[in-house]
Amino acid sequence: MALEPRVVAETSGGRVRAVVPFRYRNRGPGVAAVSEGCGPGEPRLERWDGARWTRVYAYAELACLGPPLLVPAGAVFRDSIVVDAARGGPRQAPPLPRGVFHGPVAGRYRLVWGIHDAVNLEPGTSGPHNVGPPRAESERRSNEFEIVAGTSAPE
Repeated sequence: MALEPRVVAETSGGRVRAVVPFRYRNRGPGVAAVSEGCGPGEPRLERWDGARWTRVYAYAELACLGPPLLVPAGAVFRDSIVVDAARGGPRQAPPLPRGVFHGPVAGRYRLVWGIHDAVNLEPGTSGPHNVGPPRAESERRSNEFEIVAGTSAPE
């Protein structure tokens, strides 16, 4: 996965808002199944705290809604994560943010996604049974990038 090296997050009003663009290129020998347990999900946003990587953005996820995203070898998938979170917890009046952001905003980040070998790819079959063993961590994490605190909302 590759990301822009710098993302500006709006940090006003006790909220954190940012758009983190990414692209995933399947460098493996076969089809990759992108899944966070049930369906493609979003990559996890992690911050380096000086000693270890920790997940800083948590959000509500819907129940299982479908099969993993299947990415052929050599193909590229592009998307973005839209962060809309209360700092430290949902203590705000509606509209409520999508999630909760823990810790300082400015820092060094990466994305980590559930990327697995795809299995059982017979024609006409698609579902959670397509998720095989996880790929190596080096294939499931992005390059490191920086998030800085700003004052204007991303459009």
